[in-house]
Order: sequence, then C-alpha cells, then structure tokens
Amino acid sequence: MKQIQQIAGLVLCAIAMPFCSAQTSSTSESGPSETLRVTSNLTVVDVVVTGQGKPIRGLDRNRFHIFEDGHEQPITSFDERQPDAAQSAAPKSSSVLVSLPRDTFSNVSPYADGDAVNVLLLDELNTPKRSREFLRQQMLEYVATMQPGASLAIFTLSSDLRMIQGFTRDIAQLTKALKTMQDAKVSPGMADPAKNMESDFPVQRVPTREYDPIPDERPEITLQAMQKLIRYLALISGHKNLVWFAGTFPTGPALGASFSAANVAVYPVDARGFEVLPASHASFDEPNTDWDGTKANEEFRERLKAEHAPMEDIASQTGGHAYFNSNGLKEALASALGNGSSYYSIGFVPSDKKSSGEFRSVKVRLDGAKYDLSYRHSYYAAPLNHTSGGDQKNVAGVTESVLLGAPPATQILFQARALAAMDPRIQGTLIPEGTAEKTAGDFKAPTQHIVVDLTIDANGLSFRQTSYGAHEAQFYLLLAAYDEDGKRVNYGSRDLRLHMNEALYRQTDAKGLPARIALDLPSGQMTMRIAVYDPAASRTGSLEMPLDVVTK
Repeated sequence: MKQIQQIAGLVLCAIAMPFCSAQTSSTSESGPSETLRVTSNLTVVDVVVTGQGKPIRGLDRNRFHIFEDGHEQPITSFDERQPDAAQSAAPKSSSVLVSLPRDTFSNVSPYADGDAVNVLLLDELNTPKRSREFLRQQMLEYVATMQPGASLAIFTLSSDLRMIQGFTRDIAQLTKALKTMQDAKVSPGMADPAKNMESDFPVQRVPTREYDPIPDERPEITLQAMQKLIRYLALISGHKNLVWFAGTFPTGPALGASFSAANVAVYPVDARGFEVLPASHASFDEPNTDWDGTKANEEFRERLKAEHAPMEDIASQTGGHAYFNSNGLKEALASALGNGSSYYSIGFVPSDKKSSGEFRSVKVRLDGAKYDLSYRHSYYAAPLNHTSGGDQKNVAGVTESVLLGAPPATQILFQARALAAMDPRIQGTLIPEGTAEKTAGDFKAPTQHIVVDLTIDANGLSFRQTSYGAHEAQFYLLLAAYDEDGKRVNYGSRDLRLHMNEALYRQTDAKGLPARIALDLPSGQMTMRIAVYDPAASRTGSLEMPLDVVTK
C-alpha cells in the first residue's frame, strides 16, 4: 500500500517558486508586469438541492437568495453542475495522442473532467471489527456497478491515514485496492503535508479488537488524521465530496469548519448499518428491574442519538448529508456521490469589505419549493489586500500537478515515456543531465539516470506571434518521484522557451511537441508525477505513472 507524501509548505515553495520567479523575470524582459490589485473577493458557495433524497435540477437563478451574516448579497455568478454532462462528453484530443506505444502513458481521458472530486474514506479505527468485512463487500459491489467516468480516491484509517488508491476512473484499480485492504495494523502512515517529513505525532499501537466505549487514543489519532486529509484536499482545486464510513465519529466544530474552508462536503455514513434494539436479541438477559428491556432499549437509543449527532453536525457544517440506521451502505455511497456531484455553484462579492480573516455565516434560501438544501454554512473571509497577478493561482496549479494521487490535469494533453538512459531505444540521442541539486532525500548510490520523453499537444500551449512572424512560447516540465511508502525521493524541473518559424510551428501543431527531462533515482518501485505547466495561460497538464527502477 502507498503512504501519501504530500508536497506542501516550504517544499512546495521550493517546487513552485522557480516557475513564479521565472515567469516574473520573463515578463520583465518583454515589458512591465501587469498586476491586478484585488479590491473584492468572489465567494462561491456550492448548494446541493434534493427532493426525497434525489437531486433537483434545472432551477432558475432568480429563485436563489444568499445571505452573509444576515444580509442578502447580490448573486454575481451562477452555474449548475451535473455529473452526467461531464461523464458523457469526451474531450477533443489531438491525433498525435491517440495511439500509445509500449511503456507510454497519457493524460487523455475518454471522459471530460468532472467538476466534483470524490473521496472514499474507510475508517477501520472507529468501526467495529464485525462490520468491516461487510463494509468492504458493499464497497466492492458499488464499484462493480459505478458509472463510467466517475473519479474516486480511496483512503483508509487504522493506526494512521493511508491512501490505498489515488484518484482514478479505472474500475479495475479501485477493485484491486479494495480487495487488498488489510485489517487495522500498526504501519507507517500519511506524512504531514505541512512538513514533508514523517508524521509529527507518535503513532500509537491500536489493538485490532472489537469496538468498545472505553476512551482511548482513537479520538486524538482520528483528529490528527483528518487534519492531514484536509491539508491534502485543500491543495486540490474545486468542489470535493468526502464519504466517511465509520462506526463512531470523534469530530468537533473546528473540524467541520476546517473541512468547510477546504471546500469539502462531508458525507458521514454509519458503517454498523441498522442496529437492533438490545431487548430484541434472544440472548438478552437483564435483572428483574428491567425484565422487558425497556430501560436497556431507551439507553441504547440515547447512545445512538449521541453518536449520530456529530455526524449530522459535520454534514450540516460542510454541505453534506449523514446516513445511518440502514444496511444499504453501497446505496448510501451512491446517493452521496450522486447528490454531491449535482449542485449549484453560486458566487457573490461580499458587501462587507472590511475583511480581517474571520469566519462569516452563510444562508441560502430557495423560493417556491420545499426542497432540502445542503451547503457550507460559513467560510473563511480572506483579507482583501492581497495581490493577484496570477501568481497564487499558478502556484496552486503547480502544487496540485505534482501531488501524489491527485487527479490528472488535462488542460494540456501529453503522453510520456520513462526509460533508463542506457536503454537501446534512446542510445545515440542527446541525454540531459540529472537534477542532483534538487534531490529531496539522501539516497545512496547506485542510482539510475531516468530519461522522460514527452509529446505535448501544442494546442494546449499559448503561443505569441512576433511582429516578424515567429511563434514564441514558454512552459515548464515538472517531475516528482515517490517510493512505495509515498516518500518523495527526488524532483526536478526544466524551463523551455520556444522560438519557431511558421513551418516548424505548423509541423509542431500537427505532430506534437517533443520534450525531454531527466532525473536520477535509486533502485525500487517508484511512482512518478509528470506535469507540463504554461504560466502565460495558467494551464496545466499532469499524469501519474508507475516506474520500476533497476540499478547496477
């Protein structure tokens, strides 16, 4: 299984800043940089509208009203998002990317990018052992019938948070990940994205015993793991749906607010299914004071109510929905993903311009119908005195492109092949040097010089035509390699600036643009993130590929 090593904090700056600084210097050569001073922030609230548990579509913009801290705000943007449209439409791909040679991968998908990012969390730490196998079987049954084109990532929580499958539309990969799950055991976990190092808290041994109500270390481990998951998902753009299966949910208002700030709608599902009243069991045997089980049943109901309360709280805070008292776990997952992917994206510019980074309350009202509305009820109001010349958006795009397990970016389409420098297929060609100065970890010799060849669809790049008819463009190649535990072992980048005459430009447009970058890696099973980034258009393409590095 893979452990996540997230790229964030100072490490993310180390990766992202060369692109931002290079972009700035490039801009200064061609003229003064254009900087937009932001005087107002567009706030976006995603609203799921359901009737009898089903998404309601086709609602008019004029029926919605949005309030901040009790004051109605003019709606400045409105968009209805539906998964069906994204999953049925195929992107236009260049003919150069249709046929893939051996050992070659591509970020071209047969389906268009969906708007929502879906995450499945199987929390074995807080789930009774008796319920775990049924939960896995239900998930396998769902995956076997899930809609083509739906993207899903799978996380587990035992002694720590782990990603067992990054975002993929491949049903076979999702099935394999679920089938290879193991019972909760002590093992390395997901590293803290803010520090790019091993977990910043000691992983304590969690016995693989039946759930009992005795207080232990599980709440602390759960909250630490959720903060890591929030930091990971916050690096991924767009609306996120988290379907969290567990028996109990040790949460709090701060956790819900953090999920909300990361634009994550939480759908908690009670993995225990339908709970039978204790007096209904044939083995029920209580003292004469409760001979008919009335007291035992009432105490049981109160305990369930107390356990379900945090589920409803975090769902309400984040715009999700809580599911309990049902054995239909796969139906709950289908409902959560279906509803969470059908929503109305409503934008407004707050009338209160005096933002100091506080949380503000949000309320949405819908005219003319009694439907259920799910949305985040508060948001973090970022200060208005920041500068947006594209840098913040650009850094976010670069960050996400090299994040292990993140969805592939398809704004720039390309195919890639990674070979050892000694491979006969590239002998006699120009081999670039490795990027030893950017080594993220101290791995020892021997290492292998890995050469990555790309063919980029030039339609995704922004070219500028000069006054004398030449075509110019600038883009970056990014590489990040991870080992089997998800630890980033090396990364590198290359700045490419193109200057083409008309004939070469037309040839590149028809056949694709070749590019090459190299990286030194130690022996072992690796996962490589490859990205192409165009700073002028703020467009990114990325993919993830397996790599077996053999050294001599």
